[in-house]
Amino acid sequence: MLRTEMPSVSMDENIVSRSVRILAADDSNDNRFLLTAFLKGFPYELLIVENGQEALDAFKEEKFDIVLMDMQMPVMDGFAATRLIREWEAENNHPATPVLALTAYTLPEEIKQCTDAGCDGHISKPVRKKNLIQAIRDFVK
Repeated sequence: MLRTEMPSVSMDENIVSRSVRILAADDSNDNRFLLTAFLKGFPYELLIVENGQEALDAFKEEKFDIVLMDMQMPVMDGFAATRLIREWEAENNHPATPVLALTAYTLPEEIKQCTDAGCDGHISKPVRKKNLIQAIRDFVK
């Protein structure tokens, strides 16, 4: 588990201008490094975990503004983790937190599987900084 607080930089209208708590689940060291690098300099607190079970556990313990969920991970994949997050939210009268799928699969039926699992959006891999920042901006109000 890696916890990173990103120092704030000057904001423009394209960037969320308040502190945002992000939970990111990805089993790839390279992807975790990229997410950290892409979000550096933004007013984001980033918690990175390596699988869906760790994401579910962290989600139950802390409040996040958005979840970035790799869909293909060991231990528990992102599909199962997202479904369990949605179940936990419903059982605990917790407002739905945006969950964005991170996956290399981009066919419509594959994206629909992410939506069916409870994801609110999709970011295709390899993740591009501009797309990541825009998605966060779109989903965190």
